[in-house]
Amino acid sequence: MPIAGNLVSKGMRSVTQPTRVWSELRRMMRPLLNTDFTKRFIDWQEYESMQMLQAYLDDSSTWYLHNSRYATGVMYGIIAGERLSKTDAEMQEYRRTTMEFLASIQSTAVDFFPFLEYLPRSLQVWRHKWEAMGARHYQAFTSWWHPIKTQATGDKAQHSWVKQVILGPTTNFLGNEDEAAYLTNTLISAGGDNPRIALNTCLMASIVHTSACHHVRTEIDTVCHDPDGSLRLPATSDIPQMPYTCAFIKECLRYYPVVPMVPPHTAAESFSFEQYTFPKGTSFILNIPTITRDYLDPQSFQPERWIDGRGGEAKLTEAFWGFGGGKRVCIGYKAAQTGLFLPFARLMMCFEVGKAGDFDDRRVNAWSSGEPFPLMLRLREEEYRELILRKAKAKKMPE
Repeated sequence: MPIAGNLVSKGMRSVTQPTRVWSELRRMMRPLLNTDFTKRFIDWQEYESMQMLQAYLDDSSTWYLHNSRYATGVMYGIIAGERLSKTDAEMQEYRRTTMEFLASIQSTAVDFFPFLEYLPRSLQVWRHKWEAMGARHYQAFTSWWHPIKTQATGDKAQHSWVKQVILGPTTNFLGNEDEAAYLTNTLISAGGDNPRIALNTCLMASIVHTSACHHVRTEIDTVCHDPDGSLRLPATSDIPQMPYTCAFIKECLRYYPVVPMVPPHTAAESFSFEQYTFPKGTSFILNIPTITRDYLDPQSFQPERWIDGRGGEAKLTEAFWGFGGGKRVCIGYKAAQTGLFLPFARLMMCFEVGKAGDFDDRRVNAWSSGEPFPLMLRLREEEYRELILRKAKAKKMPE
């Protein structure tokens, strides 16, 4: 993709790379799927979700910023090995790089007809705009990368993906400094922004589809109220006992797709399908909004469609293409289940939610820098405040 891949990303964002280059970058990402990192994801999700709940107690009017800091904080903790300490202004600029990149994907004829990049530069009237954007993204990524690298090479460096993988003695990363910066920030930005949008979407669905939200809360209350009357917050171990809550989250991802289009796939060899023949090298675009409508009664919000008695509601890639597919499936699909379940279930348990104004309930408004839709939040009872504060005080930052 000449625009999104070359000019905006300087040829270094992994999702836009051809298979030959992408394979090396994917090799570096693959450790995130192993058992050790899976456990660390849950540790960081536990910790950051408690910080998020405390922030909701302090000021629920900026709920969307709390969601953003939670999602980015989890990924930053995994990648950098320390807590995210960026200011709101720095976070907003970082989100801007992600939004601009996603908006650039296949947004012009040049990405669909890549031979246009070989025109003389004087005829490439689009070039200046996208090059300037790429320069801003480079500045943002390198400004986040250098302190991460410094921390990872220090005497007190904690366990992190950068320390163990990018700088690890056995992984033999073949990229240069800039490629390390882009790979690191691609993981942080995508791994932080997509969960942010998804969590916002779950909250929007809660105030639009109120009967389904009531079902979610009833399930959570049933599981998390102990026989002696005491309360506890939902935990990842509760996932098997909360099928409707998991199905609600999965239906949100179907009903309100987070990423409209994933990067194209290329046929590794010629093949035939339904009387069509596709030659080797054919590019395929996954049109996620169309694919997510290929279900029975697709216009209805029905979480129960995912409950199959086999736990399919808690497997986000089962019968669902929102994370892509094949070898290029999103590397974060495993972490997404717990990463959405914990904050959403805990918010539903502790807070009442409702509309604070009119809005288009089919627009996710994911790229807004302000409140994406008017949301009212109110603590259910004072006992939930005490529960949050007690749990947050006891929860230590992962090491």
